[in-house]
Amino acid sequence: MSVTSDRVRVFGKLNLIAAAVESSTILRAAQRIARGSLAIASLAAAIRWIDQTLEAVARRLQGRSPSDYRTADDKRFVKNVERSHMMTAIERWMMGPVAAWRGAYVRDLTRPIARLDLPTRVRLVGWALVTAVAVHTVLLALVDAPVQTLGWSVRGGLGAISVLLWFWPRQVAAAWTARFGR
Repeated sequence: MSVTSDRVRVFGKLNLIAAAVESSTILRAAQRIARGSLAIASLAAAIRWIDQTLEAVARRLQGRSPSDYRTADDKRFVKNVERSHMMTAIERWMMGPVAAWRGAYVRDLTRPIARLDLPTRVRLVGWALVTAVAVHTVLLALVDAPVQTLGWSVRGGLGAISVLLWFWPRQVAAAWTARFGR
């Protein structure tokens, strides 16, 4: 018996999947079907269109520096945000709490926390996250609210983050400082 016939026969029976994979007739038929398929033709047309668009963009970009485009994009973005009704509403919505925070007593209470070194603050945030997740879980259990997979996934993710913050505060603080320069 040859190797091919050994692959085709499993426990003395014909293995149709192995035979189909090894059959060039099946592969040629699949190629013919793919060539005639509307989905495949649409996908090929989309790929050609993306390719042509990227080539046109590359030709147009050859004359200007990236910083020129960045400046123009920033100006366009700011102009669009200033004209946006939604962004104006969000700004109005946020300005009340910001103004209230400036004169709030809670701000005076948080000053000692802000004076702590960064690793201690990171550990404090981890402790606060674990406490919030635990309290939220207990409250949901008390009111017998159904919790779906997404809810448990978010709680698990927050728990993992809080463990990271609690046990490795210096490494997290060093990464934060390296990333944001604070």
